[in-house]
Amino acid sequence: MVSSARQGYESTVRIEKLKAGNLRLAFSTKLATLFNKPEGTTHRVSAGLIDSSGNYAALESKCWLMHNDYLSGEFDNSLERYGIKNTKQKVTFITTAPVQNKTLLEIWDLYVENLENKRSLNTLNKLKKHWRNTLLETINKVGENPLAIRKFLIENKTFAVALEVLRNLEKSNNEAIKRGLRDSNLFEGMCSDFNAERRSNTLSNDHTVSDEDVNNIELAYSLDEMNLIITEFYNQLPGTTANLIKFMFLTGTRISEAIAVKWSDIKWERECIIICRQWIDHAQCFAPLKGTKKLPQRKQYRVFPMPKDESLWRLMKTIVPIEHKLDLVFLNDKVKPFRRNKVWEAWADDSHNKKHGIVKRLVQEKRLSKYLSIHHTRHTFSCIQQNIYHIDAKVVSSWIGHHPEVNEKHYWEADKQIKPQYDSSDKSEIELLREQLKQQQELINKLIQEKT
Repeated sequence: MVSSARQGYESTVRIEKLKAGNLRLAFSTKLATLFNKPEGTTHRVSAGLIDSSGNYAALESKCWLMHNDYLSGEFDNSLERYGIKNTKQKVTFITTAPVQNKTLLEIWDLYVENLENKRSLNTLNKLKKHWRNTLLETINKVGENPLAIRKFLIENKTFAVALEVLRNLEKSNNEAIKRGLRDSNLFEGMCSDFNAERRSNTLSNDHTVSDEDVNNIELAYSLDEMNLIITEFYNQLPGTTANLIKFMFLTGTRISEAIAVKWSDIKWERECIIICRQWIDHAQCFAPLKGTKKLPQRKQYRVFPMPKDESLWRLMKTIVPIEHKLDLVFLNDKVKPFRRNKVWEAWADDSHNKKHGIVKRLVQEKRLSKYLSIHHTRHTFSCIQQNIYHIDAKVVSSWIGHHPEVNEKHYWEADKQIKPQYDSSDKSEIELLREQLKQQQELINKLIQEKT
């Protein structure tokens, strides 16, 4: 006997596939008394159907109806209401329940309701708010025509948002067919060729790269390009947005981590910043750092050096603290936490105003050699520290949280003399080499001491 994939109705009734090629229903033990069976026994009834995809889908719609009836106290133990004979007599086919053809939003809401406790808090909030609002806006613009919905999403939304809305529309409509709420799924396969329609010469606003590629120089900007981007942000968006972008370049933090930095995390006397949380836009709450959930709570943080009177120190000194209940360093013009999509728009594309962001414009003006998403501020920091200033890869990894196992070792705690480098314009190459040799010698001496 082959068991089917687990569905929501299976707490009431299961579909069993028999070796003989037939389908059978097995009712939960909690329904035993309804069929005049001893408590704790399973009542099984032949569905009178050959195992096929069409018969299985039809039977699933019946199972949903039986499950909902049982929950509402209206279950028919004769099974006549569901078109099933409560005997061993075989039938050739059964008819599906009347199709109700609910609206797309109603189907979406039922689908999301069924995902409670099966998805993360962040994903559920996107399904309930951001992606649902996107679907509502789209339906208000073009109606429920699937092709029109797809066209509107592609032309007016980011790749990631359009893909997620279409993907979940396909899944929700498949569930609706099984429940007898929809007679067909016109969203089936709409995501299969979605990737081919993306522009080949750019990366999407939401594109992210595996941390395995964090040191790939092709996925990073040069030191001069980094300084150009920072300067343009201060020229065109002076203030909070420019400060946030510069902070990300100087620390290699993810955007969610940068937004979540509090003033209490700035340790002026120790000359460091504690990176210990990330901000979740849609849930409007803090969450543990990426990759640290399985670590002990005392290790769910990173310590980032902030050398006195150098670039990062000077940046933090220029930011004027604003009273806010969350104590955040980086607040938008409305004195609220930054929304990531607004920062992405400033960087890449403002879809509402139909204009390029700062970095896209620099590429268009040929002042930058390539377009990389905002996530690559992280890779830029790593490449500059390792390839220009030759800081050990393990140390850089501990600063930016490259791997949980690297975080756990706390390299910075062991090598406190090593600091990020930013300003090379005032130093000769010989001076830089002397500093690097000095740092390496101090590290060697410390390791020798620990071993002895």
